[in-house]
Amino acid sequence: MPANNSMEIIMVYCPECGQSNAPHAKFCRHCGASLADVSPPVPVPAGTPTPPREPPVCRSCGYIGTPDEKFCGTCGSTLREETPVVPAVPVPLPPTRTCPACGSVMSIEMKFCGECGASMTERPAPASVTPPVFSPPASFVTQVQAEAVRSCRFCGNPVKPGEKFCSTCGTIVKDEPAPAAVPVAVSTPPPVSVPLPVAEPVCATCGSPVADTEKFCGFCGTPVVRAMGAEEVIGVIGNAKKMKMFGVSYDTYTLVITSRRMIFAQLTQALANVAIMEAQVKAKAEGKVFLGIVQDQMAASFGFAMRYEKMTPDQALLETPGNIAIQNSHISAIKMQLKDSGNTIYHEFKTVIESKDGKYEFIIAEDERFTNLLKTVYGDRLHMPPGYFLKAGVRIKFF
Repeated sequence: MPANNSMEIIMVYCPECGQSNAPHAKFCRHCGASLADVSPPVPVPAGTPTPPREPPVCRSCGYIGTPDEKFCGTCGSTLREETPVVPAVPVPLPPTRTCPACGSVMSIEMKFCGECGASMTERPAPASVTPPVFSPPASFVTQVQAEAVRSCRFCGNPVKPGEKFCSTCGTIVKDEPAPAAVPVAVSTPPPVSVPLPVAEPVCATCGSPVADTEKFCGFCGTPVVRAMGAEEVIGVIGNAKKMKMFGVSYDTYTLVITSRRMIFAQLTQALANVAIMEAQVKAKAEGKVFLGIVQDQMAASFGFAMRYEKMTPDQALLETPGNIAIQNSHISAIKMQLKDSGNTIYHEFKTVIESKDGKYEFIIAEDERFTNLLKTVYGDRLHMPPGYFLKAGVRIKFF
């Protein structure tokens, strides 16, 4: 059997120049390129002819060289085939946009987010804008003159600067020195809308403004007259005597009881003369003789008091400069004590009126109409003598 003389030839080809090299060569012997990344040698059967290599052609001058030549013998240019280096041209990236819902980056042509499915055609709601916070200027400390705050010593009502009378009870108030200036921290307040001024009622006497709750002018002491809720006269107690000069003489008053106050209306000598003249004229017109005229003159002071029932409380208070008034709410007690006058027909009460404005004493007639009036208006604040009872002009004392 003839022997097989074929033998395998293992060759390593350079990836740069394509020349064959020894099986274990690490670098190309023709161009020096590294053979480390070359594929494992491919066994070539013996006798396989190596394909002829075409002679290299110089790209500069056209010289045709031999397969083993590396450089052009005419111009010296390399005969190796080099891959032309094409400069990298930057490719512009397609326009993109970000999903407002999840933040994924997507193509601008996409109408829905590929991650969360949010619509790209709906405009997102505008972000909330926090309004700027205004910081007022820092507080500063200054010397502020403290306003003198006064109050009525009887009813506690605040008294405005310059007022001489309490606007609630009409009591005379005294001026007090203003306190010294004290340091007060003052901060700039925020701007506020200022309402239009409202016309305030004024005093009919001096023209000073008075509040709705004030009953007296704080500057002149005149009672404030209002159209609505007018004060009404409930009844009068005539010929009330206020003793003076250790009981030797007295002044005559009419106690005018209203729905709000008790007014002490003084019967001056001028008013008494008017009352006597009116009684005298009336008696003569009725044809009365001297004795009848004198009796009418004596009763004139009683009848003269009845005219206050037809006057307004303010008219009664302003009739005489000596007239004064106290609030019904200020009266704490009215104490009645029988007075021994030595007359078996005419009896009198010593009447003591206790109030926040002071104590007042009068001598009034024992008249059932007067005691009933005081009982109706002041209730349990009226204190009759112990065991006293009067009905239909008959007085009974249980003691």
